[in-house]
Amino acid sequence: MNKFEISDTECNFDRITDYAVSLDGTVAVGANQYLNIYHNDGSFLYSYWMHDVSGAYTLEFSDKDILIYKIRKEESILLHPDGSYLSVDSANHKENSRSSQTINQIDYQINSTLTELTATDQSGNTRIIYQMSASAQQQDILLTLLIIVTAIAGIIIKIQKKEKPSA
Repeated sequence: MNKFEISDTECNFDRITDYAVSLDGTVAVGANQYLNIYHNDGSFLYSYWMHDVSGAYTLEFSDKDILIYKIRKEESILLHPDGSYLSVDSANHKENSRSSQTINQIDYQINSTLTELTATDQSGNTRIIYQMSASAQQQDILLTLLIIVTAIAGIIIKIQKKEKPSA
């Protein structure tokens, strides 16, 4: 099984882990185990499913290749456009996860909820590069509410057990 499977389907059902922009404006957006690649105009090109990459990682372009630094494992992978890869020395790699950066006078910014990456040119024109799907955002909200309700119910049950007089 290949570590990286190439697909022509955009995967936008997860929060942004990290992103990178090449000097030619190609954008790579990592969202959990998926890496979407976009043209400099924001149009989707292709994605990779990264079988062996999970948890925190950073992305960086190295010419046409993408350097993926797995933070917890302290290892780096150099991913070639065709999906082939090689492990590389990560001794000099810096953890450079970012919320914004400017490349070729275009400002790239992730919103505070890590659900959207936008690009704004010098004229103030903004385009959305990546946006987490609304249904995935709703699922996140429902899961959070379920956890909160469960925690509150547990607290109420504990309080009621303590207040109940012994027979």
